[in-house]
Amino acid sequence: MGSIKTQIDTLMKQEMDRRDFLKYSGSVLLAFLGISGIIKVLLSSAGTPKDMSSSANNRYGTSRYGK
Repeated sequence: MGSIKTQIDTLMKQEMDRRDFLKYSGSVLLAFLGISGIIKVLLSSAGTPKDMSSSANNRYGTSRYGK
């Protein structure tokens, strides 16, 4: 393996279409973050579903504020 600079130069000179670029970018992202990191991000962004019955009681004008 050469230095990082020569590896980047070799990669930049290589011709690739959009599909190959996206594959390469995805694999670099996966290697950088790791599978567990990506799963953690996806699960944390999903959140938990809200209970609709509690939000029905908190409509405009039902709180003490403003009475």
